[in-house]
Amino acid sequence: MGLKEQYKWFLSKLTIFKWLSAYSKHTFRKDLSAGVTVGVMLIPQGMAYAVLAGLPAIYGLYASLVPLLVYPLFSTSRHLSVGVVAIDMLIVIAGVGLIAEPGTDRYISLVILLGICVGITQIAMSVARLGFIVNLLSKPVIIGFTTAAPLIISFSQFGNLTGIDLLQSQYIYDITVDLVTNWESLHLLTFIIGISGILLLVLSQRLLPAAPEALILVIVASFLVWGGELNQQGVEVVGSIQGGLPSPTIPSFSFDEFRRLIPTILTLALVQFMNVVTLGRTFASKHKYTISPNKELWAIGSANLLGGFFRSIPISGSFSRSAVNEQAGAETPLTNIYAAVLIGLTLLFLTPLFYYVPMPALSAIIIVASLGLIEIQEIRYLFRTKERDGFIALFTFVTILVIGIQEGSCWA
Repeated sequence: MGLKEQYKWFLSKLTIFKWLSAYSKHTFRKDLSAGVTVGVMLIPQGMAYAVLAGLPAIYGLYASLVPLLVYPLFSTSRHLSVGVVAIDMLIVIAGVGLIAEPGTDRYISLVILLGICVGITQIAMSVARLGFIVNLLSKPVIIGFTTAAPLIISFSQFGNLTGIDLLQSQYIYDITVDLVTNWESLHLLTFIIGISGILLLVLSQRLLPAAPEALILVIVASFLVWGGELNQQGVEVVGSIQGGLPSPTIPSFSFDEFRRLIPTILTLALVQFMNVVTLGRTFASKHKYTISPNKELWAIGSANLLGGFFRSIPISGSFSRSAVNEQAGAETPLTNIYAAVLIGLTLLFLTPLFYYVPMPALSAIIIVASLGLIEIQEIRYLFRTKERDGFIALFTFVTILVIGIQEGSCWA
């Protein structure tokens, strides 16, 4: 393929020109409003999900910058909002945590490498035109997976929620036993902040559904910790965060580390693809347009690959933020770019404000967001319409809870 053909081939991937050709002031205003709304929501969620993955909170903001600038260039979905996703972070800590200690420099480098390799895998799948495999994925398996994973995510936050130094595990049984055994170590102030945060989020969602409840919680909780000097009384806080935009980096690794990452790379690449296309089709069906699975593979793969060179951890499509994006009036994928601009301004000027953010408040955000993903009625529907599919979903659910999210997905 000559240079001219390569240039034309690359231009064919740039779907952004379809949006720009019909872009108007009216569309800009609606996209800008939706992008800022999602960006406000993404700041506390991104930080919380990075913590879920065993990373410093700042990496949730790094992942909300370059990938959000890249994805709209190639996307065919008008409403999908990308960024850090809770289920992905659980897969990350389950896989990379077997190779390096969470929170260490080695661990951070491997998570960044994971994102780059996931991106390469997804781009390769796009080139091979493997987008059709999404049609082969079993709906009952997907439902079983998305019901079990949020429970594991929620239990993984009990340590930060209670102030007890609990075992880092993806197994609910182990966490429960450790929690009961060490209950006398409960830190009351931490527990009060965490439970109050959960109640605030739940009540806000019911009484003020349009309010940025996660951001409100972070602001209120941080103010209380600062005013009452609660960090001096044992409440763990985010602490100092290095401001500024992420600098380019190439993570170092050994061949053995890469080899051990391969199962996690393949699992995450497939789970993200399944998630992006499922969400994309949901909104496309509602608004009467179509998406291309192969182009979505290219878009999310490019976002992961290029983002990884700027310290981004793996990103995917977010159900909650995509729903907010649509409700806020989004008309094109450019809302991701406007959200990224807000994140960039936050990194440049506002990181000192995050010092007093209490960890139990971030855990409350993770727990409420995760439990909101569980849809028991879906499993009930399967049992009513096709009992066999209901049992498949139930089998997947139990398998993932018993043997882990990564191994369970493969077995199911």
